[in-house]
Amino acid sequence: MPLPEREMLRVNIEGPALEKAGRIDEAIALYEYGVGGYSDTPLTYTRLRILSRKLKRPDDVDRIKRLMVERWGHWW
Repeated sequence: MPLPEREMLRVNIEGPALEKAGRIDEAIALYEYGVGGYSDTPLTYTRLRILSRKLKRPDDVDRIKRLMVERWGHWW
């Protein structure tokens, strides 16, 4: 079941704030929560993919790309 719009907004506002504060693990957990809640905003997926790439987690990058393709037909 998709997360309510207000909850997705919270994910998309708090995630970048956590990143900016250097709390990357918390930002990743929040983005994963959003992705698991079937976010309909590309920001959630894009930030999670970028952080996974920076942390050299190729399996996670591929997983997020697949989810983006399933959701929107492309991953960029």
